[in-house]
Amino acid sequence: NTGVNMVILGLLILNTHAAPKVSSWKYAPDIIICDDSQVDLQDVEIAVEFWEQRGQKFGDIAYKSNCASYHSGYIKFIGDRNLEDGYFGMTEIFEHGTGHKSITSAHIEISDYETTNLVLLTHELGHAIGYVHCSDTLDVMHVNIKKTKVKIRR
Repeated sequence: NTGVNMVILGLLILNTHAAPKVSSWKYAPDIIICDDSQVDLQDVEIAVEFWEQRGQKFGDIAYKSNCASYHSGYIKFIGDRNLEDGYFGMTEIFEHGTGHKSITSAHIEISDYETTNLVLLTHELGHAIGYVHCSDTLDVMHVNIKKTKVKIRR
């Protein structure tokens, strides 16, 4: 017994032993795509749907031409200008409260060369809602998204 609980539905295998969630939003966050990000609205909607099917709630999703005025309360997809070499994506979350368990905002950077990678978008959105990495290759939050066996299609 590996300690992993799985539900088999036909040929679809759903891993019910999810990556750990270490913090969360107090309300459904809005998502904005800043004008310097190459991420497509429809691809973000697919990533959002993935997490909504797992119980996460989100507010509106919209493009914004000037993201500087949007601070607390948003998940922002921003350009990749600060993305470290060798990274496909990165998420920075801002938390407060006892033990920093309440997320107040998040910034997601996706490499301009990876903006159509749905697994990467979903993975980084997972960080923005409080999930951390895991070692299970059947989980979208696997530490190396190039090795995950999760498939997300348009």
